[in-house]
Amino acid sequence: MKGSVSKKSDSIPDGQLDQQSDPIDMLSRRHLLRTSASLGTAGIVGVATVAGQQEETFQANNDLVSLGLSPDYISSGRYASSLEFDGENRLKRPFRFSGYTPEEERLNYVETVESTRLSGEGWQGFSLIRTFEFNTETEYRIEQRSLVPPEEPLVLTEMILANTGEESLTIRRPDNHIHNGWVLAVVPPLANPEGTYRYSIDGDSPQSFAESDLWYTHELTDSTHFITQFADRYGITLSYLGGHTDPVQAITDNRGINGSDLEYENKSELPRSEENPPARVTEGFSVDTIDFGVDGLSLDAGKTASYTHSLSIHEGGDEAISRAEELTERASTLSDESPSISALTGEGNDSITGAVFRRFSNPGNSPLLLGLGGMMGAGATYLGYRRLRRDTSRDTSTEDNQESIGRQPTTESQEVSLSVDDYESLEIIETVRESDTVRVQKASPGETQVWVLTLTVEPNETLSASDINHFVDTVQPWSQIKPHPNLLSVVETGEEPVPWAAIEPADHPSLSGYIGQISVDTCSKWLKQICEALHHTSRYGLVYQNLTTDNLLLPDDSNVKLRGLLDEFEARNPWYMAPEEFDNTITEQSLVYRTGLVGYELLTGSLPYGSYPDGDPQTVVQSKECIALSERLESYQTALGDILSEALSPYPEDRHETVLHLRDEVEELRK
Repeated sequence: MKGSVSKKSDSIPDGQLDQQSDPIDMLSRRHLLRTSASLGTAGIVGVATVAGQQEETFQANNDLVSLGLSPDYISSGRYASSLEFDGENRLKRPFRFSGYTPEEERLNYVETVESTRLSGEGWQGFSLIRTFEFNTETEYRIEQRSLVPPEEPLVLTEMILANTGEESLTIRRPDNHIHNGWVLAVVPPLANPEGTYRYSIDGDSPQSFAESDLWYTHELTDSTHFITQFADRYGITLSYLGGHTDPVQAITDNRGINGSDLEYENKSELPRSEENPPARVTEGFSVDTIDFGVDGLSLDAGKTASYTHSLSIHEGGDEAISRAEELTERASTLSDESPSISALTGEGNDSITGAVFRRFSNPGNSPLLLGLGGMMGAGATYLGYRRLRRDTSRDTSTEDNQESIGRQPTTESQEVSLSVDDYESLEIIETVRESDTVRVQKASPGETQVWVLTLTVEPNETLSASDINHFVDTVQPWSQIKPHPNLLSVVETGEEPVPWAAIEPADHPSLSGYIGQISVDTCSKWLKQICEALHHTSRYGLVYQNLTTDNLLLPDDSNVKLRGLLDEFEARNPWYMAPEEFDNTITEQSLVYRTGLVGYELLTGSLPYGSYPDGDPQTVVQSKECIALSERLESYQTALGDILSEALSPYPEDRHETVLHLRDEVEELRK
């Protein structure tokens, strides 16, 4: 068995980490899942959607095995959420892509660009193209193609890395780090293993996880073929089939802290000494998986690198290692025999549209708004705004076919029973508030009421083009959002006599009137709704930057509502910012932090800072010192305290990956 699997798709001399393939050249070489479109344009034949719009689990299966990626994880850095064998999911938890630069910058998920169902000649699978970043300057794309062959208990996966930034990108740990190279994949731990849970590296004598320490390293060679983890009944094997760099290290790990009694928030804080190894003596913690590391690599701007591996599930016990060897051989053969893949079509896929919803980190970059910024004068801006409205109407019909990102919220979305024909049909009742730039008025289009936002303008005053552009750029993305039960909707927008937007009225009590007065169950329910509303806005490329208890509304006893567009014209409260936001960095984890602040304040009546509200917000928030929930409440639910503690970690990488993951933990708590 050993030595029979070709390890590299290209010959890379030892020590040369900066060799990479040109995107065009890559097309002339064998890829596991071949397509007829250019990799450079990320085109895939057939039906494609942005993964965020997919409402069903992406699944690749045959009669023996089924690999799944659930909707909640399609828009994340996760690459597998389930692996079914004998009718049950054998994975203990989902897994995500991981990576570091030599400067210890951690890989962060940005967005899912495209997702595609694949099939051909009895094979099934899916492809996802995602973008990641290490900082605001470096970004790269990972295309994951996973395919299940007929009548084999394994999954073949190819990963194509492309540096889409402008600078050279190096992915590897610092030389003095216990991890070497970068983690290509994780051998997923088995769910509920029976008997002794063990692992074997390339057929060597098995070792027990119960007797292994955290981050115990095993050096690998370029002839290393597989790692298998197994118990008495089942085993799971990761086989390395070839790639840009060679295997370099396997290292024991635990990708999730287990047990509510565990005192350590960070694995690096676990006690470590010869007399006190963490995995065997720390209550609530155990090592249960292996990271598979390959040598580091560097990619110049516009260059790519490719890796192929397989994941198989099989019998455990005494037959586990020999079965792992057989399936590694079989996977190697199948990777050469895989058919030409076309996208899945046919019955049951009518909900998948060919339109790809494009996300914009800045709404002003939308093609619908191109040209507005350069137009001089109100008249030219109005023309641009009219064109915007016509394009918006066309886009809405397409988007009606696109489904929710991730799992549907438990509260059904409802259309708002408000309508406005045009500005002239509105009877202005009173001015609600007014700033130097925006006026908010209560108005009636008939028997109902709306709030109308317009630019603040006095009689005979001329509006500047820059003010009009800013208003249009701000309103446009919010006008595209479908109604959601936990978000005030934009009812209508128009351009005459000035640009305007009609929204649901916001004259409801805010959550600030309930802080320190609600039960844990009520707090959990509200947090769940907040997470779902935030997730809904993120579908449209929006990052909600004004989340406070003052800005969260309670129209009735059941539903919390975000104010949506209205908050875009309100000043930000720096006390509700995440530490990294003061450095002009905001990610999904920043929203997790803000949501954690809201939950903490609802329960305790205050934010978790000793100097709040009298200190300097930036100094206090970036001091990274939060008062534990236990110090503010005499009695509280330990599990909720743990959830909020994770959400309020000063380090983004230690928080929940997305608000959906935070929601799921809160929802589990309510059960």
